Amino acid sequence: MTRHPGYAISVAPGELDLAVFTALADRGRAELRNGDPASAAETLGDAMLLWRGRPLEDIPLSSLLEAQVVALEDMRVSVLNDWAAARLQLGEHEDLISELRLMTGCWPLSERTWYHLMLALYRSGRRADALEAFMQARQAMVSQVGIEPSEQLRAVQEAILAEGSP
Repeated sequence: MTRHPGYAISVAPGELDLAVFTALADRGRAELRNGDPASAAETLGDAMLLWRGRPLEDIPLSSLLEAQVVALEDMRVSVLNDWAAARLQLGEHEDLISELRLMTGCWPLSERTWYHLMLALYRSGRRADALEAFMQARQAMVSQVGIEPSEQLRAVQEAILAEGSP
């Protein structure tokens, strides 16, 4: 519909994907915090089914819109990592590896994603691959932003080297 000085869009509750995504993400995170990883994995998976490519990818972006797109991508990565955490709690280590590898390829600076990949590999009996994942994470971080991996990521590496329980 048109209104002075332009257009107006009327959206009913539940029609805006971002609002539905956010509600599902919030519910899934609450389920995860409350110790229900099966429900959390399903709810967070439903949230991710709403995601279709990069937000506003067909629109020329101002710097303000670009910042908003980055914030939306950060939300996506966070929900994907919560979903991975829920699936790891369910023992779906081997099934999760290929998806985590795709995620680390898309977001090589996401330490939480590398952490989940290392856990999935190690818990699948792939110790050497888990240690190689740490080296890949370190390489990405050092070469792209000049920093070493976090204490948490190094602690997982050390636990794997000691064959402890990360």
